[in-house]
Order: sequence, then C-alpha cells, then structure tokens
Amino acid sequence: MKNILLVYGGVIENVEISPAEIFVGLGIYLAIALVFYLLKSFGLYSLSKNNNVENRWMCFMPVLWIYPAGKLMGIIVFSGKPFKAFALVAVCVLGISVAVSLTMSFLVYFPLVGYYFLGGDIGIANSEEAVTTLQGMGLKQYAFLSNVYVKGIVYPYKNMYSVSIALNVLNLVSSVLSLANIAISVLLYMGIFRKFWPQRYIIATVLSVLGLFPIMIFVVRNNKEIKFNDYMRSRYYGHGGFNPYMGNDARQNCQNSQKPKEPESPFGEFENESDKSGKDKDSPFSDF
Repeated sequence: MKNILLVYGGVIENVEISPAEIFVGLGIYLAIALVFYLLKSFGLYSLSKNNNVENRWMCFMPVLWIYPAGKLMGIIVFSGKPFKAFALVAVCVLGISVAVSLTMSFLVYFPLVGYYFLGGDIGIANSEEAVTTLQGMGLKQYAFLSNVYVKGIVYPYKNMYSVSIALNVLNLVSSVLSLANIAISVLLYMGIFRKFWPQRYIIATVLSVLGLFPIMIFVVRNNKEIKFNDYMRSRYYGHGGFNPYMGNDARQNCQNSQKPKEPESPFGEFENESDKSGKDKDSPFSDF
C-alpha cells in the first residue's frame, strides 16, 4: 500500500491507494477516452468518404486526423486570400503542441512516479497551514510542482537547473501553442458544421470546443453538404424567395421591384401629358 497525504488546512487525511486501484482508475479513464476516440474517427471517416476526401485513413491516426477534418471544412479566406494550406498548418501546430506537452509531462512526473512506487509518501497541500504541517513532518516541496511535497526523493537529472530552464521554456511555448490550437479548433469546428449542420452550427461548435467534438461529428457523419449562404437565404426569405416576416406592403413592393419594366416609348415626348401610361387617340403616332 502506498500513502498519499491530502492536507486541508492543518488536518491530514491519510489515503492509502494501492497500485491496483491506480490501474483500475486509469483503465476507466482510458476506456472513456477510447470510446470518444472511436466516435471521432468513425464520424470523420464516414463524412470524408461521403464527400470524397482523400487520405481518409488519417481519420484513425492521432494528430493526423485533423488533416481530413481540415479538408472537410473547405478553403478558408484569410486577409482576403484563400488559405489552402490550413489543414497542413493545423497538423503541424497540433503535432508540435502534443510533443511539447508529452515532454513536459515526462520531465515533471517521471521522478514523482518512481518515488511513489518505491514507497515514498506524497503530500498535497492547498493552504499555508497545510504547507506548515507537511514541513513539520519533514517533507519538502517537490521541485516541479508547487503544491506537492515529498521526502527523500532522488531526482534522476544531473543538472536540475537546466531542467528547470527547459521546463520554463517549454511552458511558454505550450501556452502560445495552446492559444493557436484554440483558434484553429474554433475555425475547424465552425467550418465543418456550417457545411454539414448549418441549422445547429453555433451550438455544435461550442460543444465541440468544450470537448464533445467526437459526439458532434458522429451525429453529422451521414449529412450532405449544404451551402451556408443558400441555407441562410432560404431561411431568411423562405422558399418563395421572400422574407416570411415582411409585411404585405413590403412584400408587394418587393414583388413589383422584381417585375421587368416596360421599355419607354421613343415617342414619349409627343404624347399628351394627361395620359403618359396609354396612347392618346389624338397623337399622330398612335398607330405606332
């Protein structure tokens, strides 16, 4: 049994967690993650197949799935010019972001995981009183996490200063990439759902940003492409070509404005002012 000390205020709650319990919790997490991964992969694959997107096999690959997703959304316009390389740029940004995140996690948690499985106690504090309590027990702050305290840990790194600098740099890069990923994700989700679910594209985009993209893309996997401008035109003007919320007078004016005008008579200046709309019988040009 291994000990994790959770300290709230000045009270220590000793929670014994066995490796088996950790693996069970990890297994549940991985099972949920796998379900979401399969929903996303099969949803993207079906949508790509129905729309003749090439390289559909990428839908089942980590990171690479974003390439067919970018192709599904079509070409976006940036600064008035088509940005055809969006899908490729999205893959590169996501790939670098994942690599940076994994590197940071390894550097931070590798010593801590080894220390835990060797029988070391880990203290987790959430207040100044908790820190005082743990320090009184002989625990010291873990080098890479401010709220974690350990005792007698051996760091596997020869130069801790260099590792700390590397983590700070990686953290800065990760922050910038996170902002880029958010922007790319919003553009990607909005572009896909505007084409394949324009009726609900806003709520689908919001839910996707919140982590439910696998469910949303699986829902629209069999949808046909709808041109967003045509959809909005039909919604605003209705199937008859006019806005259903128009008043009768406005609708009549709209109909009249769409009727072709009769050409003006070349002899209009010779017609009587009393009857511009018809032919005057006294006009010498009435026969014409």
